[in-house]
Amino acid sequence: SLATAVIRGDYGNDPTRRQLLGNRYAEVMAIVNQRLRGNGGTGNGTGYWVVQRSEYLSLIGARTGVPWTTIAALNGIRSPYVIHPGQKLSLGGANGNSAANTGRRSVVITAGDCLWNHFGADSARVAAANGISNPNLVRAGTVIHY
Repeated sequence: SLATAVIRGDYGNDPTRRQLLGNRYAEVMAIVNQRLRGNGGTGNGTGYWVVQRSEYLSLIGARTGVPWTTIAALNGIRSPYVIHPGQKLSLGGANGNSAANTGRRSVVITAGDCLWNHFGADSARVAAANGISNPNLVRAGTVIHY
């Protein structure tokens, strides 16, 4: 549950996250990192799925237990429902605060990525709304809700 809360953004970014998690930081972050790389077919309906070669939405839906239509909607994928290897797909969450249930969308910052790539001139506003003090310093794996 702590890993889910971290992915959801409830624990902010480092160093705040490290302080809040205390001696459980390494344990929780290991789970977070595993989920952000893809949930390995656990089908628990939380986290993200990294698309592998030859995968398609209905196959990912069957592997994760999340309807493919939900995965498409969460990730803004519209007909012709094209996905690509390496693409990170949000699977929503089983809790009531998931992006799917709140009407909010989210994006995961990847290595070499930045807020400007996703939000342009709105980067500072989005950073502030996500508890990020410096919009120019966002770590890979950070989930941004908008």
